[in-house]
Amino acid sequence: MDHRAHHTLDRLTLRKREAAKQLGVSERTLHTLLSTGAIPSVKVGRVVLIPVDGLHAFIHGQRTEC
Repeated sequence: MDHRAHHTLDRLTLRKREAAKQLGVSERTLHTLLSTGAIPSVKVGRVVLIPVDGLHAFIHGQRTEC
């Protein structure tokens, strides 16, 4: 595992671009997920932060059996 990727996973929050990359979706798709409340976010000043645990909860809630 890349050291930078491991460091990212240790953080509590990600910026929108980072979160989209971690999920493997476009920033536009992430924006839709944030605006519908499917993924939680926190605004600090002008910066939107996405809690990593919120990303994990979203992924676990989206699992399907193949």
